Amino acid sequence: MAREYAFTPKKDSEYHKELIEQAETFAERIEILNEDSDWNDLTLVPKDKELIRSFCHENIMNIIWYKLKIAEEQKYRKRYNLVTLLLIAAIPFAIYGTTEFVNYRDWQTGQQITSIVTVVLTFIFAIHKWLTAWIEKRNFVSSFNQAKVDLSNILFRIENEHRGVALDASEQALLPSFRSALRNGIQDSKMVLQEDTKNYFEKLANPGFDLSSAITSSSTSAKQVLSQLKAESFKVEEWKKESQEKEKKEAAKKEEKETLIFNTRKAILVERVKYQAIQEKIIDLSADEADLLEAQVNSSLSAEDKKKLSSIQKQLESYTTTSDGIMIELAVREAELDILQNS
Repeated sequence: MAREYAFTPKKDSEYHKELIEQAETFAERIEILNEDSDWNDLTLVPKDKELIRSFCHENIMNIIWYKLKIAEEQKYRKRYNLVTLLLIAAIPFAIYGTTEFVNYRDWQTGQQITSIVTVVLTFIFAIHKWLTAWIEKRNFVSSFNQAKVDLSNILFRIENEHRGVALDASEQALLPSFRSALRNGIQDSKMVLQEDTKNYFEKLANPGFDLSSAITSSSTSAKQVLSQLKAESFKVEEWKKESQEKEKKEAAKKEEKETLIFNTRKAILVERVKYQAIQEKIIDLSADEADLLEAQVNSSLSAEDKKKLSSIQKQLESYTTTSDGIMIELAVREAELDILQNS
């Protein structure tokens, strides 16, 4: 058959050739075709040849199809298992390597790494959940194997029952019993295919997937995995707490320092006001003392003025002592202020 329908895929263009080859094998196994002969050498009536070809089409070609599909499904599962094993091996090392070399106490970088790793793990776990649901839905291998076994049983039963006794005396036609067996084999094969095809398309439907719950559960799993597999030294919450406590202490210390500087400046200002007031009094008393001393030199100082002069001199001595004390206090306060500002 050289012609093909337009809707026939190119990969199926060799189907007829394969079918004829399998029909030749079947004919040889039931001993109606010699080893060195081919399909064209089979001298049967066309109706019988078509019956054999139809049986091979419904039975043997589908056994081949199931064999290929079983291998394909097993390949999917092997890839899924390989991906799962790679993730199991890679994730712990990736988490440990990512968290091990974070700078000590750098809690902000630690939080960024925690967020990034959690997002990446959530994505990986969600994709893996979808793949798991898909691979579980595609549980075709068992049903394919069962269909293949059922078809093989039909084939081998016919072979065993009719090997060497398939032709009539003329050797140009099949025995009625063999025709009947082939027709029954075709019907039985169709029943097997019908049942398996129904199950196949039911399982082939894409699995339902709740995106929200998948992401939520994957995020929870990601956080748990990160918590269990991170490096022992990776303690972001402790670093954050220590850093915040340190900042609070530094803020309190800074506030205390500013308060001390303010109080010292206030004390210096108060002492300077006192010093200025005493200096003004000293100036006034010094002027009065000078007038009285000048009068004493001219011998015109009365007893009352002498008493007044003595009082002024005592006040000057007291104010001078106080002024010196204030100067010392100012020097100490200014030194304290200088130390506070430079510390």
